[in-house]
Parts: sequence; C-alpha cells; structure tokens
Amino acid sequence: MLNVDAVHLFSTLWKHPTLADELHANLVSAGTPQIISELQVLPIGWNRPPSWDISMLVSLFGWFITASSALFGAPFWFDALQKLVNLRGTGKNTSPQTPTS
Repeated sequence: MLNVDAVHLFSTLWKHPTLADELHANLVSAGTPQIISELQVLPIGWNRPPSWDISMLVSLFGWFITASSALFGAPFWFDALQKLVNLRGTGKNTSPQTPTS
C-alpha cells in the first residue's frame, strides 16, 4: 500500500553510496523534522502507477521481503542475529588449553 520495495530501496542505496552516507550522517545527528525531510529522498511511495511488465515481478518480490521482515518484528530479527553471532563461537577449539588447578 505504501510502495516500500526493499529491492528497489537496496539497489538505489547501492548505486548511490553518497546518498546512503549522507542519510546515515544526517539521521544520526538530526532532529525529527530533518529526519522526515531526509527520508523523502528515498524511493518510497507512489510517484507513478505500476507498469505490468517484468519489473512488476521484481516489485512484488521487494514488497514480499518488506512485508515479511515487518511481520516478524524486531525481537525475531534481534534473536536471529544473536544466534548468528553465537554460531561463530561454536566448534572445535584449536588452541592448546592449559589445565587449571
């Protein structure tokens, strides 16, 4: 409904790294009114009606990614990232261990 396409948003920020850096710097140091004006440069919302071609499939996939990530919520993603980081510490320890007495 709001046309937040994760694929299009990612590709825009990937192609324009200065935009991503500028957004990050301004969002960290800005107040609420400036945050809203900075977010308006992102490719979010409807600026033209959707065209029914192959790009519609990409948009549908982007909408699905956005909806599924919002559906699970922050606690799910925080726990998933926590488990991913903990996986790094598992496995066989190759360093020699000194016995403690």
